Amino acid sequence: MACHRDPALGEMYALVRSQGLLESRLRALAHQVSDANLQQMPDFQQRIEVLRQLEYIAHDNTVQLKVWAAVNACLAACEVYHILGNLSCKAQ
Repeated sequence: MACHRDPALGEMYALVRSQGLLESRLRALAHQVSDANLQQMPDFQQRIEVLRQLEYIAHDNTVQLKVWAAVNACLAACEVYHILGNLSCKAQ
């Protein structure tokens, strides 16, 4: 029997079409979360410019070392607070 006379041809066509639509949707969603799409958002550009002015990021969009130092200092302070908080709870 020839392929074009196969009784399941309609079902196979529907599956192939559905797969194509899903792949197209996946590409669209991937673009929505991509850096290229973020670059087009005015709000994102304004935030980047503020971070540049504060010298938190460089002109090539890399995070400056002082930001990492501040983040590490905050994490260390949170850990100390958590440890001391646990010690004071146990002392009561």
